[in-house]
Amino acid sequence: MYDDPAPELAKPSPPIGNETTRTGYRNLIAFGGLGPLLVAAPIAWSSAGDMRMLMIEASLHYSAVLLSFMGGIRWGAEIARAPDAPSLTRLGFGVLAPVIAWISLYLVEQRWVCAILLMLAALGQSAWDWQSARKGLLPQWLGDMRLWLSLSGSALLAIVLASNFAV
Repeated sequence: MYDDPAPELAKPSPPIGNETTRTGYRNLIAFGGLGPLLVAAPIAWSSAGDMRMLMIEASLHYSAVLLSFMGGIRWGAEIARAPDAPSLTRLGFGVLAPVIAWISLYLVEQRWVCAILLMLAALGQSAWDWQSARKGLLPQWLGDMRLWLSLSGSALLAIVLASNFAV
């Protein structure tokens, strides 16, 4: 018979090291998520034609995945905050950035417009996260981290996209 691992997985793991160590690990894991954009930027700039376009498309799609992840965290935070009566407004806003991202990927032909929409959605989501952290709805460190991640990710996406305009 199959045993459900969920109860064991739901237990919080013991803290690793001190707060400085935990912060370092959090940053390493979070900023490691920007790895695909860090890899795509030099490839896009050193390539031409199909490879450059592949890096641009991959970066746009990865950015949409990141926005979906950001929305998922908001859903998780809201459900943890009020499991029996989560705010429908917060849940709705939690899916707004991912919906904008995925619609822009498939309905906006100009890739630079799509990139701008993705960057605006990421920055809007991170501003909301930062504000929510200030109100105690998210951990303070998460609000700060999301702001830096969104700024860094948007800059990397802009660098990848700019390769298309290189001479």
